[in-house]
Parts: sequence; structure tokens; C-alpha cells
Amino acid sequence: MNFSKPSGNEQRLSKQAARALACGAFVLVAAACASDTDAGSGQTTPAASSASTAETEVPTTVVTADGALAQAALLAADDLGGSWRALGPEGYWPHSAELALTAPACASFVDLVFEGGADHGAGALATLQREDGLLFNYVVVFETDEEAAAMMSAVASSEFDDCWAEFMGVAALAVPMGITRASYVPATPPAMTFVADSFETKALTGNLVIDGSESRDSCICVFAQVGRAVVLVHSAEAHLDLEERVVVTQTAIDKLRDVIG
Repeated sequence: MNFSKPSGNEQRLSKQAARALACGAFVLVAAACASDTDAGSGQTTPAASSASTAETEVPTTVVTADGALAQAALLAADDLGGSWRALGPEGYWPHSAELALTAPACASFVDLVFEGGADHGAGALATLQREDGLLFNYVVVFETDEEAAAMMSAVASSEFDDCWAEFMGVAALAVPMGITRASYVPATPPAMTFVADSFETKALTGNLVIDGSESRDSCICVFAQVGRAVVLVHSAEAHLDLEERVVVTQTAIDKLRDVIG
């Protein structure tokens, strides 16, 4: 997916954030994701052709009830306080099935785990920034608790570790941060406990090349189920200490619980 190159302060900020954390710069239903759905949407459908002009209108986004719930459950700057601010779609990290198809290890996970997949629910993305740190949040709402549990079971499998590492590597190239090469490998995640129906923590370490300079990178990624929904919160290890990471992630889980009811 092509992106317009940021300019001025935005460009410098993007590069600074990317050097500190590209893995976290995620996330997922924006135009940046090359997915079939837009942020806060469940699906896209083309508008009917005009009988008078015989021209097809630009496809319009249909926001489903579940898509609206996913959007409402995303973390906002006010939920965290401090100096966090929300970024727009240009700051989203893709989580799309279309992109996951380019990661061979994700072949068996594309339909269920990634947005736009045949067995996936309605998803929405958000990115928050604090100084040069980025925090990424994805929420997906399924039709049933069992479908959400199936996603969590897939994520918990050891095979998903390789998929997640490959996916984050290709996703890094799809965000407008000047990243030209990225690779990750699974790592041992820190021990954290959350109040949720279930949760799974993944960790990655890797390398990035930005403007010809190579940098080390990391990602701590938490998936948690609340009823028929799953929330993903992730960022570079250096951007949140362990205590704050637990608080931030639990805040996302609790907000999802409040929205889902």
C-alpha cells in the first residue's frame, strides 16, 4: 500500500518514533492496512450504479453495529491521562488479512485472526502517542463468545509465534515511517496478569533499517478476550515499564468490557 510521505515536523516525528519502536507502530483497519474494512467498520459495499449516468459510485463504508462497538471500545487519550494524544489513520499499524497473506507462516491464521479474514469479526484501530513512544490498540467484535475464544486459541498456539513475527516484519514496511527492512523473532514475554476471560502475551525482538541506519526493536503484545470481543494492545518494550503496561492494558480490557456489556 502506498502512503504519502510525511513532511516537516510530522516526518521527523515519524522517524523518531520508528527508531524507538516500529514493531508497535501497529495496528489495523485503516486505509494504511490495505484491508477490506475501514476503522470502526464491519464491511464495505459498493453503491448501486446510477441508472441515469450508468456510472458506478465510489464504494461506501457500512458501519455495522459490531463495528461501532469495536470503535467505541478503543483506547482514547483521555482514558490514559498524562500527555498521550491520538493519531489518525496515518499512524495506524496494519492488522489486515490481505497483508497477512504475504507472510507464509500466517497461512492458517489469516481468516480467523486478521481483520478482513473470512472468519474474523468487525475490527477497529487506534494509535496513541506520548513524546516519541507509540501505543497501538486493536479491537475486534465477533458474533459469539465461541468465535472470540477460537481466535484466542489460535493466538495461544506455538505456531502463531512465527506467524506474528513474520507479520510484524511485513507490516513494518507498510507504515509511512521510512522503514526499508524489518525482521523479528519470537522472544520470551514478561509475566503479567490481567482480569479478562482469557489473555495471551507475545513478545518479539528484531532489527529495523530506517534511512540506511539499522536499529534494534522490540514489541510486547497482549491479546485479551472479553465475551465476544478481543482486544490487542502493544508497544515497544522501552515505551512502557512493566507496571504501567499492566495498567494501560487492563484499562483497555475494562473499557471493552464496559462497551460490550
